[in-house]
Amino acid sequence: MGGVPGVTTLRQAVSMQQTPRPSLLLATNNPHKIAEMRALLHGCGWDLITPEQASIAIEPEESGDSYAENARIKAVAFASTSGLWALADDSGLEVDALDGAPGVHSARYAGAGTSHAYKVDALLAAIATSGVSNRAARFRAVFTLASPDGKTWLAEGVWNGAIAEQPRGIDGFGYDPIFIGSEDGRTAAELTAAEKNAISHRARAAAELLPALRSLARIVMQEATVPPQDQSQLSHIDAGGQVRMVDVSDKERTERYAIARGRVTMRPETLMLIEQGSISKGNVLTTAQIAGILAAKRTHELIPMCHPLLLTGIDVSLTPERESSCVEISARVRTTGQTGVEMEALTAVSVAALTIYDMCKAVDRGMRIEDVRLAEKHGGKSGDIVLE
Repeated sequence: MGGVPGVTTLRQAVSMQQTPRPSLLLATNNPHKIAEMRALLHGCGWDLITPEQASIAIEPEESGDSYAENARIKAVAFASTSGLWALADDSGLEVDALDGAPGVHSARYAGAGTSHAYKVDALLAAIATSGVSNRAARFRAVFTLASPDGKTWLAEGVWNGAIAEQPRGIDGFGYDPIFIGSEDGRTAAELTAAEKNAISHRARAAAELLPALRSLARIVMQEATVPPQDQSQLSHIDAGGQVRMVDVSDKERTERYAIARGRVTMRPETLMLIEQGSISKGNVLTTAQIAGILAAKRTHELIPMCHPLLLTGIDVSLTPERESSCVEISARVRTTGQTGVEMEALTAVSVAALTIYDMCKAVDRGMRIEDVRLAEKHGGKSGDIVLE
């Protein structure tokens, strides 16, 4: 496996550790966030290290238009620079009286170089002059985990509350002194660290991500202990540099199944047409379900070097979600064989999503196919892996 000159590879980083756990770089230079993330990710299966410990000194520009984009920018930048897995977050305060502001611009609200106290005063002044009595607000956080080769995983957490009339409390940081986030009316800055870490937006995002972190830690540790001669058997490139299909003849036949998920987001009126069966091309959900099943069966014809498999079961479900204005897609694929069915499950979800888009694009070209990912994998040498 090739690397970038001057960049430590994941395998090298793991082998250099004194602990058998793989290293996870916390992609932030904010000491308050580092302390929170260490507490929230306790027991995740990784050795949590800081940029300073990894001798990393970068400050990626947060140029995204969403929390997810900014978190991804930071996670990928730290991962590619260090050669380690990296975890970044982006978060913000959304105030209803200000139409959701400052939101993704929370850190730069009232000027990038201003103090937290100045930002708090500016926010309270903006609410006072808005003429809106509603003080509802929420903290939102998105965690993004990035591998050294650029793959990413995302988790989101929301902490609902309200804005106080004036700052209260001395703990916490940022907008904590004016965010009422507990049932007894205390601000985030009046809560103990343990109390905050039980209910905060970052706590909720971390809780969503923890199962994936634990599963990935096991995978990374297993990969780190595979001898080089065995690794070559898992490659699609042979010793002479020629493309080949991986030889699985020596692998044990076992019961295997995989679950993949994804979604198609759309305008609420588009979802309503789908539910009513009013799309001119026909029954969208049934057609997409059939397309997903057929796609799983033909994965080996679509993806180079995938083995043709005798599938023993394919279940594709599509569920309209009005609250988030989307169709959630889930595919569960089973086989008894010598290789897994992750690709078949992912292909089923992808083609089902594409079918929805194709059938509805005439009324909604702004639909988005999002978050197609492997959720679970069971059977085989690596055993059971639950990523969410």
